[in-house]
Amino acid sequence: AIRDMVQTYPNFRVVLMSATVDTTIFSNYFDCPVVEVLGKMFSVQEYFLEDAIEFLEFHPPPSKIPPSDEDHLGDTNKNLECDRSIYKPSTCIAMAKMVER
Repeated sequence: AIRDMVQTYPNFRVVLMSATVDTTIFSNYFDCPVVEVLGKMFSVQEYFLEDAIEFLEFHPPPSKIPPSDEDHLGDTNKNLECDRSIYKPSTCIAMAKMVER
């Protein structure tokens, strides 16, 4: 649909900004030139839910799901897999109280 609009309306512009996109694929698909603007690269820091919980000292509210319904989630709830060698016990406890849905 966007490709058709680009060809139908010559004044229509598509601006795609991405640090990781393969520009060749998009250029070939839209049959258009690529303009690269160089700039400063910033390092990327990854944070996980555990990091946010620990940083904020977050304590989740009590679950509204009855315990009998939570039991079947135990084998798929990845929040129970908290690395105690990296995170504080309070963080792992908070993670365990959070039910994935």
